[in-house]
Amino acid sequence: MSYSFFGVQIAFKRVAGDPLRGQLHELLARDAGARHSLTAKQRFWKRVSDLLAGATLEYGDWDLVRGGDAQDQFNEWTREIEASASTDPEDTGAPLSSSYVLATAMVLVDRGSNADQTLGNECDIPESAWLTRPTFAQLVSIFPRLNFANVQADAFYVVPGADRTGPSARDLVSTDYGLQPLA
Repeated sequence: MSYSFFGVQIAFKRVAGDPLRGQLHELLARDAGARHSLTAKQRFWKRVSDLLAGATLEYGDWDLVRGGDAQDQFNEWTREIEASASTDPEDTGAPLSSSYVLATAMVLVDRGSNADQTLGNECDIPESAWLTRPTFAQLVSIFPRLNFANVQADAFYVVPGADRTGPSARDLVSTDYGLQPLA
């Protein structure tokens, strides 16, 4: 079977007193085992989309791979995120103002399905707009509109974990993360 991969990584500044990171972690903890039904998955992704819509996005990256290496891309993104999360140092005491929250959302869908068609239509974006805040808001809003009967795998990650300093702006644009500043 052939698949399509769609992944979005976004970063926003971690600000003292801003509840967004905590809300994302709470959503993950609460729904981790409860996202098995199609409607539960759509509710989960709707909540993720709504929460991220309120963030001031500063860095991002996204990819749509149709056919070919789609499953490999999904697996690679997952491995890299899980490997970096397990090796992140404890909180270094760096000020929150120099720290970012990185959110990663991704799906693997059946190639040619209506979910794949939705991705193709919504990701048909002029190259000049690929790295803009409105584009990333549009991309994040795609997830709850997918037909999860055609989604083979989905994943959502938030870095940093509890009591840790997040990546810096320098980290985000390094080859380890590869994000770009958004206009």
